[in-house]
Amino acid sequence: MTTRLYLDEDINPQLARLLRARGYDAISCHETGSRLLTDGEQLEQATTLGRSIVSTNYGDFLLLADESAASGKHHAGIIVSYKQCTNDRLDSFARALALIVDSLSTENVVGTTLSLGDFVERSGQM
Repeated sequence: MTTRLYLDEDINPQLARLLRARGYDAISCHETGSRLLTDGEQLEQATTLGRSIVSTNYGDFLLLADESAASGKHHAGIIVSYKQCTNDRLDSFARALALIVDSLSTENVVGTTLSLGDFVERSGQM
């Protein structure tokens, strides 16, 4: 199964459109009307939808990942970036996310926290 992505409100919603144009399953909270949810609610929303959440709000999501692990709570994967998703970085973000989706099965992403930066470095971007 292919990893499906859910972009939180910190991520430029154009990235979801760019990923879909390249054949990837990605939605933005901007498109689902979920912009005003807390980070915890965003993570729950993504998990309910069976999607890994992508955010640049790394501090809060690293804490949520730790809380989930400590409580045994399930999530569909957390992908964090330490850089903002600005218009000039859309392509780099798309390539790094594509590398994650193409190289890791959903089973390898569920319950884990990944740094987008690790995949950016592998793809020679950013």
